[in-house]
Formats: sequence, structure tokens, C-alpha cells
Amino acid sequence: MKKTFKFIGIGVIIFIIGALGGLMVDYVLFTKVITNPMWSENPIIKSLDNRIKIIKTVEKVIVADNESIADIASRAAGTVAYIESINVNGDVVGGNGIIVSSDGVIATTTAVVSQDENALLFVKLADGNVYDVKDVYFDTYSTVVFLRIDAQDLATVSFANSDDARSGKRLISISRTRSSDDAQFALGGFFGHDNVFGVATPESDFLQGVLSIDFSQSVLRKSIGAPVVDFHSNMIGLISVADSAEVINGEEEFFAIAANDVMRAFEVFLQQQNKTVEVTNKLGVDYDNITAIEVYAQDADITSGAVITTPITFVEQSAFARTLAARSGLRSGDIVVMVNNDTVDERNNLSRLMNKYANDEKVVLKVLRGDELILIDIISI
Repeated sequence: MKKTFKFIGIGVIIFIIGALGGLMVDYVLFTKVITNPMWSENPIIKSLDNRIKIIKTVEKVIVADNESIADIASRAAGTVAYIESINVNGDVVGGNGIIVSSDGVIATTTAVVSQDENALLFVKLADGNVYDVKDVYFDTYSTVVFLRIDAQDLATVSFANSDDARSGKRLISISRTRSSDDAQFALGGFFGHDNVFGVATPESDFLQGVLSIDFSQSVLRKSIGAPVVDFHSNMIGLISVADSAEVINGEEEFFAIAANDVMRAFEVFLQQQNKTVEVTNKLGVDYDNITAIEVYAQDADITSGAVITTPITFVEQSAFARTLAARSGLRSGDIVVMVNNDTVDERNNLSRLMNKYANDEKVVLKVLRGDELILIDIISI
């Protein structure tokens, strides 16, 4: 028996010495060899060095992904709510929302909440408790909807600066369902800023510029109103879907409303809750952004702007006559190049710049009409 323990002890000592020796060779001796000019260019040494670097990098990525996804799911999932809307015909629409205020304010989109005033709305939080919705506020510019429930001390989502998001950034969608209290999450990515896509028409009256996100159609379909978060558990955007009229190639058009635009809508909500007046100027026109391709192809004198494209038909003409744009003197074909002191371009488009101002604030448009630059004062209602 003593001999057995002796052999085991010797084996353990040899194993420890061998392991320490391997570490010394790997991190001390080998490091010196590959950095020594005499050996660093040797093909065998270079091959071993590359293999070790690749293995270590892959190990770090796998560990980081596994730990980060689980951690983000547990930290951010508590701020995601399931929302159900039942209209007077009994039609049920389910979706998601995100808690933006600890006193019971939840943000979602018009794709989840019916604008039927008689619709019943319910919210189920992460703890499984169900609440009636007390108040509903529609931000007509961004299509973000805010719901208020009778709850306090709720966990709230953290907002990322969505302007800093770059293509290729990994994202996680977090959603809930009617039948389960557990959050569902999926790994996807950020494709880029789509500064042309508008959440509704006409472009001048609604948010133009959303985030393109890369998730499967099945995940997106189940995650409307849900957040997409980065690996710091901060929300980059709120998932939404275009109206049926915007279906492209037989597929629904999904996108994310940028976190910065959700925050802007929330600020407006805080200012205007319990009020029914419109916050921003509504021009009531369609427009096209001037791009670099068009500037080059047409040898234009300006590099950016918004071309007013309505009215075209007789019906549009009669409708256009009642718009703020027509009353202020805008015409089809005018090119708006500046809103007050801001230049109109793809990122800072006409829609976004007009939304900065309340309808009682002065707005002056610099407009190119033919070869003449003119100023147009927007006449508020």
C-alpha cells in the first residue's frame, strides 16, 4: 500500500513539473525564440506561432460569446414586456415592448398596438404579472407608442448611442411570448444605417432613416416591438415592420427604430403627455433625397437636398392645397437645401430636421427653385 501511494505521489509531482515546464516553454522560451530575429523567420517557427495565435483567439471568442450572451439575456430580459391588443372585432395582436421608465412607461410600435381607441390592451412583465394599460400615446413621427401601466420601481432599459453603431456589430434580440414567462433571445447583427427608408408616408411627416438588422425572418416576426441590444446590454433599436403595402418580393420588411429616435420620442412624450396638440410641423409632402450619384449624373450645382415630388396628379393637387407646405409656398420640384441653419442631406434629411421644431417655433427653408435660391417661412397652424 505504501508503495502504491509512493508511486501515485511521484506521478503527481512529475505531472506538476511537466505542466510547469510546458508553461515555461510556451510563454518564456518559445516567446523568446519567435521574437529572436535569428529564429522568427524560420518557416516551422512561424507556422507554430500562427497556429497558437489562432487557437488562443478562437478560444477567447468562444468563451466571450457564451458568457456574454447568457449574461446579457439575464440582465436585459427583465426590461422586456409582452403586449397584447384586442380590437372590437376580437382580433388579437401580440408583440413586445421595452420598459423605459420605472414608473410604468413601456415603449413599443404601432405594428403592435392598434390605433383603435376601443381596443383592449394588456401588458405582461417579466415576473408574470399582467396589467391593464391606463394611457396610450402615439408619437406620429417615429411610430413609437408609449403605454402606461400602474406599476412602480421597474427595471428600465439602457440606451446606446445608435449613431455610433457600425456595420457588423453583433446584436441580440430579446422577446417574450404570451404562453411563457421565459425570455427568448437570438444572436444577429447590425447591417447598417438605412437613411432612405421611411416608417410611413409621406416622408416629410414621418421618420426617415432606420437601422437595418440581420436576423432570421422567423425571429423578427416573433420579436416586433422587442429590443435589439449590444454586448453591453444597451438597446440599439426597437424592432418594427413596415405596413403590408411595403412588402418587398413577397417578404415583410423588418427594421429597427434607432435608440436615439426612441429616446427623442420619449422626450416628446414627457413634454406632451395628457395633451392632444401636434408637437412638430407637418409639411404634408413627399420628397426624394439627392444622392452623390444623382449629383454626378446630372452635373448638379448642389451636393445634397430634398426634392419635393408632390403634387403630381390632379387628386394630389387638391389634397396638396390644404397642406402646410402649400400654404407656406412650397411647390413640386423645389429643392430644400437648408432648414434654418442645418444643411439637408441623407443623414440629416428633411424629415429629421423638421421634427426638431415644435409648431410654434420659427422655421425658414432655403429652397432652390430653378436657378434661384429663395427663403420660405413655414407658416404654422
